[in-house]
This record gives sequence, structure tokens and C-alpha cells, in this order.
Amino acid sequence: MDELIAVHELIMETGGGSPVLYFLIGFLMLIGITGQWMLYYKCDLPGYACVVPVWNVTTFLKIVGRPAWQSLIVIVPPPIIVWGVLFSGGSTLGYGLAAVFAVIWAGYMAKVYYELCICFGRTKTSDYLICLALNGFYVLWLGLADSTTYQGNFEEAKKKQLEEAA
Repeated sequence: MDELIAVHELIMETGGGSPVLYFLIGFLMLIGITGQWMLYYKCDLPGYACVVPVWNVTTFLKIVGRPAWQSLIVIVPPPIIVWGVLFSGGSTLGYGLAAVFAVIWAGYMAKVYYELCICFGRTKTSDYLICLALNGFYVLWLGLADSTTYQGNFEEAKKKQLEEAA
């Protein structure tokens, strides 16, 4: 509990003692929830799944055709990374674990977002880069834009693209 209080105090000091940072975090969460809800709706999945922990990850992975057990790759590393950076007391082991899990997690998430772009027919390099840089906003755009349609999971979408190219 002392660690959480220390993080809160750090946030309050960084924000000049005002709750602006908390409002910013809340705003970004609202964008993420809205984006996922609309994306799930477009894929004929229940939108409310985006607000249920763990189910939102498995539903998101279902869109790209990944098995549910791979949600562990998404869920487990972030707490280990936070512990290694903030709460390990500056130990080499903590930083090392954080770095290893960060590389694994970032690589996996980059691949999932690449596959998400393919599932919606977005094949340009600029689409991938924008998706990686602004993923919450990009997911919101995929969900809200009339120009995007869900083409099935990654394998189905890739097959459709190959058939259209031939």
C-alpha cells in the first residue's frame, strides 16, 4: 500500500498538485472504451465486453483469430514491468526482468495490432505505424469509420486479400 501512496504522491507532484493528470488518464480510458466498444460492435461481438477485465482481452484477440490462452501474454507482463521499474528498489534483477518482459510484450502487441489492421483491410505501412503510435485512437477510428469493414480474422482476411490480388 505504501508503494501506491508513493505513486500517487509522485503523480500529484508531477502535475503541480492538481488532479489534471487523473482527468487526462480518465479521458484516455474513455476513448479506449469507446473505441473498443465500437470495434466489437462492428465485429458482431458484445460491446460491453470491453469493460469486463480479462474478457476484453480475450474478445480483442478473438477478432484477430488468436486463442484465448494468449491473453496471458497480454495480461501478465505489464504488472511485472511496473514492479521491475517502480518497486524493485532499483535492483538489476528488477530492471532486467522488466526489460525482458517489455520486449516480449511489445513485440507481441505489435504483431496483434498488425493483424488487426489486416482484419480491417488496412495494408499500408502508414496504417501499421499510426496504429502502433496511436492505438487507442486508431481502434476508435476503425470502430467509427464507415470506410472500414471487418473482413474476418487474420487468416480469413489474408486469404481474401490474396484472392482479390489474383
